Amino acid sequence: MGPDQFIELSFGTVHYIYHSGSSALPLNIFVHGYSTPMEMWQYIFPEFVKDDQPCLVYDLYGRAELLYALNLPYEKYNLFGVSMGGGIVQRFTELHPYKEQHPGYLRALFSTLRNFDFESSLTSIEFIAKLNIPVLIIWGDKDLLIPVNNAYHYHRLYKNSSLTIIPGATHMLLLEHSAQIIDAVQAFFKDSNVINM
Repeated sequence: MGPDQFIELSFGTVHYIYHSGSSALPLNIFVHGYSTPMEMWQYIFPEFVKDDQPCLVYDLYGRAELLYALNLPYEKYNLFGVSMGGGIVQRFTELHPYKEQHPGYLRALFSTLRNFDFESSLTSIEFIAKLNIPVLIIWGDKDLLIPVNNAYHYHRLYKNSSLTIIPGATHMLLLEHSAQIIDAVQAFFKDSNVINM
């Protein structure tokens, strides 16, 4: 995905990959899920980098502390969260609602993260629904961990959302169906008049 980088934070060393890309574009931040490393994004991240888009992917240790420690010069972000990363993206959006241009939710999983505040996640969902920002929801119809009916629930809740259901995709859709995900993101950015891709 790119050269490995490391930074020492208050809780320990964090592994990340940062591609500076064009300063005219928003920073794309990729957040992985529970029990998986940042390599979950190995097929998606390079598609953004090849278009010289600024991108950051990191291993989850301190959640969003890395974003502050790096002090990257971007006013806007596109956030992509998979599984538990979707919950982290939601919480970050609630805490910093005007930083995100288009949070790209691939899914949200609230119950499996140690120290994750479920009550806060519910507040985040309600808060984001009120923001009326464009949200992309991508879900696999064969996801047994978080069934597809959750995708329809989020789609109804977020009035300004787009929903893509990938036939045959499981909870590992990033690895199994990366081309379809990239197509959905590109279409979402184009339809939402986002500067990217």
